[in-house]
Amino acid sequence: MKSLLALFTAGFILLTAGLARAVPQGGSFESLDRQARSGARLNIVFFGGPFTKGVGLEDDKDSWRARFQQFLVERHPGAEFHFDVVSMGDAGSKRAMFQTLKLLTEKKPDLVFLDFLIDDGIQGQNRDTLAAYECILNDLARAGVPIMQVFPGVRAVQGSFWKPVMPQRLRDYIEFVKLYRTGVGESYQSLHQLLVSKQYTMDDIWPDNANYPTVIGHELIFTSLRQGYLEAVEQKRHGMFPFEPVFARLYQSRQEITLADLPLAEGWTKGPASLPLAAISGKPVDKVAVWDSGADNSAHPLRLDFRGTLVAISGEADADSLGFKVMIDGRPVMQPESKDTTSSVLWTIPTDGSGSEKTGFWLELTSRLASGSHSLELIPVAADSGRTGQLRLGSIFIAGE
Repeated sequence: MKSLLALFTAGFILLTAGLARAVPQGGSFESLDRQARSGARLNIVFFGGPFTKGVGLEDDKDSWRARFQQFLVERHPGAEFHFDVVSMGDAGSKRAMFQTLKLLTEKKPDLVFLDFLIDDGIQGQNRDTLAAYECILNDLARAGVPIMQVFPGVRAVQGSFWKPVMPQRLRDYIEFVKLYRTGVGESYQSLHQLLVSKQYTMDDIWPDNANYPTVIGHELIFTSLRQGYLEAVEQKRHGMFPFEPVFARLYQSRQEITLADLPLAEGWTKGPASLPLAAISGKPVDKVAVWDSGADNSAHPLRLDFRGTLVAISGEADADSLGFKVMIDGRPVMQPESKDTTSSVLWTIPTDGSGSEKTGFWLELTSRLASGSHSLELIPVAADSGRTGQLRLGSIFIAGE
């Protein structure tokens, strides 16, 4: 059965077939290639997560990103390329949609690679992630930026789990390729063929059940991206964005609020932020809202009234970070990973276990609110053991109406 997105795309293409001049155009691959041949300065941005950065590789030059950079430089030796990596960690499209407009303003990209399939969940079907991903596409297309979508192979759908029909999320994202007329690189099929040939095993490509593949996986997606880019150039492909997006209207309104800029509740203070926070927040946050259990403070909640359907927070954490409770409209919100459905409403902050060194985090609190006005309370919780610690929060992210 076709997905809702596939059916919409088919209808949209029929509707606009005779109205090509009325359809707004996005970036031109032909123009990009022509500028490169003329020796222009071009900004290339790789927008994604750990796979984009080459996590797990011994040498960064083996990453698909580095390989593509080398390909562009060799194809256009007279051009002046400036390459940037904008990583959202493993937070995926829901985090990235808050960053896109800043990326456009600060990086001024001439070409953007989008690499969020692994972190968005290749087998997912939820509408809110589709909406977040389309928000990114829509922002870039409206700005006239050519887009290459990156769809690497994922261990969970290969080997004995492989099926001729692509996983739902991958099918949906490929429909976006058609709708927005982007370039694409996809290695779902080629990885399967490689495994069937017994040239490599699953453990060769994803050792120790890793989320991200080794050099082999990077080589395959680079080859596919190179082919996809050259096809887009040869076809003189112009990007396009629909007058009415499929899902992105859900998050048409997006805002990031720095908590330390707001009046803080009693017991909370403003403190300097560490560098990792700037990376996960996506903007140069230099202060955080801090609650310290060792300062004889009562746990007064931070409160915020807002309009939206999705709420997330960012901050910084270490091994001694405190947990917190979340209340929305006077009702507790449980952390999705919590197994105690009767009493546990304590949220814990993910850390890398590196002791006192602080790392940035981003947590989605909920994306299932009804449209309209809501109230949020964040309540720090001291450790039962009596150990001291801090809750250090940077920003609140709100999307939806």
